[in-house]
Amino acid sequence: QRLQDIYDELIRLSRLVNDLERLSEAESARFSLHARRTNMVELARAVYSNFLPLARSKGIKLTFEPAYVPCYAEVDRDKIVQVLSNIVSNAIKYTPEGGQVHIRVSYNVEWTVIRCEDNGIGVSEQDLPYIFNRLYRADKSRSRFSGGVGLGLSIAKALVEAHNGTIKAESELGVGSTFTVTLPIQFKPYMVDQA
Repeated sequence: QRLQDIYDELIRLSRLVNDLERLSEAESARFSLHARRTNMVELARAVYSNFLPLARSKGIKLTFEPAYVPCYAEVDRDKIVQVLSNIVSNAIKYTPEGGQVHIRVSYNVEWTVIRCEDNGIGVSEQDLPYIFNRLYRADKSRSRFSGGVGLGLSIAKALVEAHNGTIKAESELGVGSTFTVTLPIQFKPYMVDQA
């Protein structure tokens, strides 16, 4: 039992180191983004399709509402997929069987907006201001072995901000959460003199 406990702790620490490396990469991403003109509806649809099997296995209805106009933005596709995957994964994880998760893409001449709404367990008013902080977990009862170590949303925030975008969360405990990612259509590279 003692050896198993040590092994479990090593796994936890290994996961923490890996996530800290990912966070460090995300925070320096603005210097290494490969922004390309990208169809944002197709990008969001790909994330939706990837999570359909997981949602179905949990008895959750996952739906997708695209923008019905051409919707392109200059983004690093892999990094925005990482952002959306984190948000959708969390929505499914914290939504009970029979619940719903809805992904929606909207667009205007300056911004692409991607929303992920769920009717899951939600986040308390006290916890909500801190959920993008490093290592913060609103659900203290969840074992760190059942998920990450509280860096997923910090990484998502760093990647969105590297694109000069914003990410915000609205939530009510026991009602659900909405995460909104807003990305500029035109990417403006980070300049050293902005530091």
